[in-house]
Amino acid sequence: MGLVIGFDMLHKAMDTGMITNEVITTQAFAKMSNASEEERAYNPSINYIGTNSFSAFNAFSSKDASYIDSYDESFLKSDEAVCIIRNTFMKEREVNPGDDLEIEVYIMKYTDTAGTSFTFDRAGIIKLRVIGSYTTSNNYASDELPDILVPIAFAEHAYEEMGAEGYANSARFTLKDPLRINEFKSAMKEIGFRSAKYTGNISRTGKTLIAYDQTFIQTATHIKESLVLLQRLAPLIVLI
Repeated sequence: MGLVIGFDMLHKAMDTGMITNEVITTQAFAKMSNASEEERAYNPSINYIGTNSFSAFNAFSSKDASYIDSYDESFLKSDEAVCIIRNTFMKEREVNPGDDLEIEVYIMKYTDTAGTSFTFDRAGIIKLRVIGSYTTSNNYASDELPDILVPIAFAEHAYEEMGAEGYANSARFTLKDPLRINEFKSAMKEIGFRSAKYTGNISRTGKTLIAYDQTFIQTATHIKESLVLLQRLAPLIVLI
């Protein structure tokens, strides 16, 4: 369970043209569309995650995945209704690469600002083609280990098609030109992001932007000081 970040804010940030290497995730939960009445009585337990990069995860990597013909890890950059599934999910549900998968998606809605209480809102049913699987030695359930992994562009589009209010759970990116850091911060403030307040109340709303720019600022300051010193020590040359 992560933050609640509006896709609209992320798109505005990307539209500035100042960022690159975006890594974004969205998480929901699901039930099989053909789930039994007994299974339907419980909260959805299938971990459904959309992302655009395997680097969003620490528990596994692109090297742990295998695919059917004509597919590879670049599927995460597409908006196709395709997915790869976790090896344990594949065995439990008797689903194999090449099969079609139909699931009922539920979005977590936090009922308090701290994000400690939530409900599952039904979004709708989606159909996916299983194009591969990934293997992990961990058998436990974890937010880091999706049962179903889809391209985030598809996940966002599916939310819209279902009329559901989906959101991103995490986002990180790199500034293209470090010298524009102040301009970037101003642009993000206009979009609606704000600086972190560590003394404020806990909230799941992802509108806080943390810029890891201290190293850059310190390095730039040292370079500037060194240049000033060199200018002072530079030999004076006079043409006569």
